[in-house]
Amino acid sequence: MEKTVNIKELSMISGFTTRTLRNYIKKGTLQGDIQSGIWVFTENQISAFLESPGVQKKMMQKNASIATDFLQHPNLKGNRLCMILDMTAAEAKKKKANSFFCNAVMESEGDVRFSSQKYGNRLRVVVAGAEGTVAKIMRRYYHV
Repeated sequence: MEKTVNIKELSMISGFTTRTLRNYIKKGTLQGDIQSGIWVFTENQISAFLESPGVQKKMMQKNASIATDFLQHPNLKGNRLCMILDMTAAEAKKKKANSFFCNAVMESEGDVRFSSQKYGNRLRVVVAGAEGTVAKIMRRYYHV
């Protein structure tokens, strides 16, 4: 059985609200299935959605907004960290890295924002949030 992600998880992965995702479903830009009354999506459906031109443009805006929000809000409580990883890699490595960050953010406890976007042979991942949580995710990624 192919692994699926529900609409709430896709919202966390993409940075789009569940309402926005439902609008993409209505327009036919996002394909999925309803299981037990909940929208679910396969990895292939998610990839097709995230790689569509209109969504790519919105993802670029999401990436920029996470970093901009981080820089423009210096008065947040506690230590904060924003990580931007821009990598050139083969498709398999990009897919593996993207999957790692998606899962790590979904499993994290705390305030973390995440976005990723493919640009040809490049992958840009933006993770921002509580310093300890983002640092822990990065240590896991680099096996430190």
